[in-house]
Amino acid sequence: MRFVESQVYKVESLTFMVQKEVAKRLCAKENTSDYGAITLAVKLRGNASIKRIVDKKVFYPVPKVDSAVVHIDMTYPYDLSHNKTILRLIKSGFSMR
Repeated sequence: MRFVESQVYKVESLTFMVQKEVAKRLCAKENTSDYGAITLAVKLRGNASIKRIVDKKVFYPVPKVDSAVVHIDMTYPYDLSHNKTILRLIKSGFSMR
């Protein structure tokens, strides 16, 4: 999230691997239970998608959960000149569902 929310680092895209459940939250659709503040924070800056599910059995030692490779194209579709205020509003809005 440091790279996603940063106004210092203007990256074109990010690709990383996280726990599958976190990947679902990053890429969630509106009106689903996975949709939350982190989803909206990512959508304000670009388009996130799950590129691959990585089975837990490919790791050693075997973890308890699967992983996923997430790719975010950083398109910056919105003016975020009031970045801190916007993020505070998003977090407040999702704090009480």
